[in-house]
Amino acid sequence: MDIYPEYPADNNEFVLLHLMPMHTFHRIWMGQDTFEIAMLDREWFKRLVEQQKVDVAYEDIDGTFILSAPTPDLQAFVRTHAGDEDAFCDPSTYHRKP
Repeated sequence: MDIYPEYPADNNEFVLLHLMPMHTFHRIWMGQDTFEIAMLDREWFKRLVEQQKVDVAYEDIDGTFILSAPTPDLQAFVRTHAGDEDAFCDPSTYHRKP
């Protein structure tokens, strides 16, 4: 699933210059009437970097980490850590309308 903010209605050029399309990683749980989504935790990734335990290409841009590996490497990285509860933020929960 791709998640990206809407462009501002007024096409504010200053804001548009600062939006960069990219993918983010989330873990998703589907229930009968609920949907939960948890984003990859930036602080968890930072700890991996500090411990030199990152085995996928990334860029550090002023403390913001951008994963830059080829798709197969990124998929392998995410699969490796998908079950790690610390790798993801607390989930947001959504409920089906009755």
